Amino acid sequence: MSNNQSYIALLLDAPLQAWGISSRFERRGTALHPSKSAVIGMIAAAMGIDKYDPTEPAQIVELAELNIMMITLPKKNPMRRIEDFHTTEGTLRADGSHNKNCVVSRREYLVDARFGVLIKGENELLHRIASALQNPIWGIWLGRKSCIPALPVFVGHEGDEAIIWRKLLSYAKIAEDSSLDEFNRIEEVKEFSEGNDSVRDTPITFSRPAAYRPRRIRSII
Repeated sequence: MSNNQSYIALLLDAPLQAWGISSRFERRGTALHPSKSAVIGMIAAAMGIDKYDPTEPAQIVELAELNIMMITLPKKNPMRRIEDFHTTEGTLRADGSHNKNCVVSRREYLVDARFGVLIKGENELLHRIASALQNPIWGIWLGRKSCIPALPVFVGHEGDEAIIWRKLLSYAKIAEDSSLDEFNRIEEVKEFSEGNDSVRDTPITFSRPAAYRPRRIRSII
């Protein structure tokens, strides 16, 4: 790791979480781990980045260069999905038109889920992110506005991966000698051959229409 790079650790813990990867029409599911776009969206909200500002795409592209690792941190009860029902107006039809009548949508949430996030990037950018997460301009939630964090999401910003990993373990009340290899995780890789899956969750802009590009990941289970 170069001298001008370091890590930030986040803890995502809440009674409910929802990490949408397909959130259109009547069925809105959740992945079993946070997406990169969701974490960057949370950071962008904390920093007060307005998606309607002409400079928003440039700011999002800067955040998208961060290397983000998602780690599943088990709780006492196993993680599970639940489904809720919402009555919604103005939903989008398959032909692109909007429905004038109310429809029932099915929305999934994760219960008893907890995730650690390790973010690697340039020191100056990480300092700005750390400051924003500790004093956010706009609200932080874990996927949907009903998913309020149970704890402050910011854990720390210091040192290399080993140091920040121990800080995350301490914050989550997990034995600090636990190895990263003991946990299921999603790692971001640079070379295609290093990964085992590709996901389209790297944001280009959150403005309308939102746009994303793929990234290569290694899923370790």
